[in-house]
Amino acid sequence: MPGLVWAVVIFVIISLPPENIPRARLLFLSHIDKAIHFLIFAVLGALLLTGVYKYRKAGGLKTVHLFWVIAAGSVYGALTEGYQYLFLPARHGNIPDAVANIFGTVFGVIIVAMVIKNRESKQKKES
Repeated sequence: MPGLVWAVVIFVIISLPPENIPRARLLFLSHIDKAIHFLIFAVLGALLLTGVYKYRKAGGLKTVHLFWVIAAGSVYGALTEGYQYLFLPARHGNIPDAVANIFGTVFGVIIVAMVIKNRESKQKKES
């Protein structure tokens, strides 16, 4: 559920007109927007995988879970850029942002998968 809420938050943020986005000095650094896209989607990937894991915990974390979460986050990341490009003339959806979204998703999933696998291996050793 938190992953879906975060997806809605992302949609709201990308739908804001540029003049409604706070102007912090940090935002004027070269390519900082790619880092922001990466981080936002890393959180999405992490939250989605955490949700899938909690829902399917009985069977443990499987490769298919990673695949579907990465696929869903990546498609969503690409669609958000397409949405901006096609329907929001004040915003600029583009391929480099979509790539940052996809890599962020993958990164978030990998981090959470490593934490889960580590936790599962510790639980097996204790039992």
